[in-house]
Amino acid sequence: MIVLDLGISDKETMYIGKIVTYWSAIENEIFLQCITNFNSIDTIPKELKNLQFTSLKLYWKKNVIDKIEDQEVKNVLIEQYEKIEKAKDIRDAIIHSFWEWSSDNLSQIKTIRLKKDKIISLTFTLEDLENFFVTVGTIYTNIKCPKGIEDIFSDVLTNGYSEPSRMILSRISNHKISKDWNIID
Repeated sequence: MIVLDLGISDKETMYIGKIVTYWSAIENEIFLQCITNFNSIDTIPKELKNLQFTSLKLYWKKNVIDKIEDQEVKNVLIEQYEKIEKAKDIRDAIIHSFWEWSSDNLSQIKTIRLKKDKIISLTFTLEDLENFFVTVGTIYTNIKCPKGIEDIFSDVLTNGYSEPSRMILSRISNHKISKDWNIID
């Protein structure tokens, strides 16, 4: 079998994949926060059935964030909402574009896409992708755990134990996927 090289390095591909994965986790966490108050699929509003992220995000802002009484948590989630707004164009470039590179600058890859009547192009270095991954990963962490370390260890505080992560469980059980974490030197 022959697989053609796309001109995107393995590290660039890894960060693109991590960005896609964590953005998906952001959307999933926002959906879960929105849907927790509904007992039946019949009572779920159309904004949550459509699953267009724009309408889901607006629903989250109006019906979850704006109703939170804990001002510290509310401020953290408002900040994440604003960061998502700022990050969306970069995310869209990474997800919805054609990728190209030039022999003039091998350190950069470029995205090109059409949106309505505009050609939109962004250029990324490996460091740009890594930094954007950290931004997206931090947004996810702050949405899932707006109280920080207190949320991270809430299962332990409440139940006396916490469900281990897939990474930890694979390492404890010496599963073959345990070697798939931390593969970058």
